[in-house]
Parts: sequence; C-alpha cells; structure tokens
Amino acid sequence: MTDKPNPDVPASVASQFAGRMRTHGLSLDFSVKSLLSDVDEILLKRPLDDAELEMCLSAYVGEALVRLFHGKWEGFFSVEHPVTNFYTSWVKIGEQTFWPSHFPGYRLKNGPSEGSFREYIEPKIAKWTSESR
Repeated sequence: MTDKPNPDVPASVASQFAGRMRTHGLSLDFSVKSLLSDVDEILLKRPLDDAELEMCLSAYVGEALVRLFHGKWEGFFSVEHPVTNFYTSWVKIGEQTFWPSHFPGYRLKNGPSEGSFREYIEPKIAKWTSESR
C-alpha cells in the first residue's frame, strides 16, 4: 500500500457509485439536494454490504463537497482496505478539514441514534456557502 495522495481514486469511486445507485431509483448528482436527501435514504436502504457502502458513501460525500465548494482530497483513499479511509482520507475546504467517512462509519455501526446525515451536514454546508460568497 502506498501513502501517496490519490485524489482521482475517490472521485472515480464516487462516480461509479452514483451510477450504481440509479438502479435503486436514486439520482446522485453531487448536488446539495442530493447530500441532504439521498445519503440518508441510502443509509436506510443499505443497498451494499457495510464496508463497501461506507467506502462508497465516503467517496460520494467527499467528492460532492469537493465539487460544490472547490475543495480537494488529501491523504490516501484505499479501495483495497476501505476501513483505513476513516483515518487516512479527508477533504480540505478552505482551511477546514472534513472527514467524509466519519458520519457514514458511525451511522452504519451505531444505527439511527447517530441522527440523520442531513442534520449533520446542513450547518456545515451553510457555513461553506456563506464563506464562498
């Protein structure tokens, strides 16, 4: 395993995941609307095994934020060992660091007691939106 940054890998995983979710009736388009509604629906339906779902959702959430807020992937994103992404892959938006795997990881392990992704991400989106003006 290499520890060199590989921002093309999570972007590719996210795009492939978006395509796969179309068969489940979801149109993941990397928009704010998708982040606020589709992520919670996916976490409820659990259309993949938990390890793969955590990896794919982490890639999708991170890539959506990169596209929406001119962020960039940092660290190393692993497809072969996706559990490591919790610690080794993050997104920088301005000076802020966001770990896209944390909420999906906690939610998949702990269930609905973690709350909704919408509740988690909405204040962050509001902050990044106001800072980008």
